[in-house]
Amino acid sequence: MAGLPQGWTDLSLIPKWRIFEEPSPFCAVGHAIRGTAGLTWSVSPGQWSVLGSRPEGAHVVDLAHVWAMVSIPETVALEALPKVCALDFDARVFPEGRAARTAVAGIATEIVRMEGALLLATSRSYGGYLTEALISATGTP
Repeated sequence: MAGLPQGWTDLSLIPKWRIFEEPSPFCAVGHAIRGTAGLTWSVSPGQWSVLGSRPEGAHVVDLAHVWAMVSIPETVALEALPKVCALDFDARVFPEGRAARTAVAGIATEIVRMEGALLLATSRSYGGYLTEALISATGTP
């Protein structure tokens, strides 16, 4: 994801993990938390995604080479995302610490709202297309 606008961060090379475990050891579906291992979120029952250190557990899958991930400043993301995504980003509906899986520019994407930014994770093969669609939605040449 070369050539990102200022303030955008390519998180694709940071370790990413998927945990499969019951009952919930981390956070509820649709939520995200910042812990000692990194950022953890869930968008489906029995599954958690972690951005950071490898979590302990028998059912952990390495997603580092599967996902492309970008962090976009909240003000920019909230301007661009409604043009390419049907999710309601109003802070009363999708506040800080929430996570969702939805389509962004027609691409299955996980979105996490944390710490003044929105993090978007998608299949690595769609990473370039997704970022180009988001840049285009901002109106930045």
